[in-house]
Amino acid sequence: MYKIELHAHTKPISGCGQLTPEELVKAYKDVGYSGIVIANHFTNDFFIEESEEELQRYMTAYKEAEEAGEKYGVKIFWGAEFRFSPQIQDFLVYGVTESLLRKMMHAFDYTFEEFRALVKSEGGLFVQAHPFRHLDLIIPLTDLDGIELYNMHAKHNSKNDLTELLLTKYKVGFATSGSDCHEYDSVGRGGILCEKMPENNAELCDILRNREYELIRNYDFNYEKEFLGK
Repeated sequence: MYKIELHAHTKPISGCGQLTPEELVKAYKDVGYSGIVIANHFTNDFFIEESEEELQRYMTAYKEAEEAGEKYGVKIFWGAEFRFSPQIQDFLVYGVTESLLRKMMHAFDYTFEEFRALVKSEGGLFVQAHPFRHLDLIIPLTDLDGIELYNMHAKHNSKNDLTELLLTKYKVGFATSGSDCHEYDSVGRGGILCEKMPENNAELCDILRNREYELIRNYDFNYEKEFLGK
């Protein structure tokens, strides 16, 4: 089985990220992961001018992670954690390409339905992250491809029990787990287990669509204690 992280951040692109792309990749190699989705925050605070320069800067994290991935034998997938301009809720986008990023730069004021259509047109997936962490804001499930059932961030109460309750009553395309890793304390706490290792973003999206995985829920794991002696 292959372990893939679906929700990880790096500095300096995610302002709250504490790990460089290489530090992140090395840590996930330590705990036996085969792949990582780099899902840095994609907000209008970053893309103030909606410029090509900002886009290229954003993509440096993918490229640095890919270089580290080749070094450590970890596959890197492109993702993003998108935030609409009038909301504080976050959404994970899988199957990200440079073309999609360029369009997302101008989509902060889209409706949920419009944004999902945009993502779908590029072959991607639109997933609500940690839905109950902030405002208990759940968008219509018909506007989502999936929902993050288990958010394993070590310093946030993401109220995963409420998300579990939601999914006992309402159907959604698929459910995910992610470590929401920003620093060492959240490394390796979430993600998915797959029998087949996806070779690219499109194959990862197919695995998610078809629910060909198991969820990782490693609440008690502490990378800092196990590997850094803290």
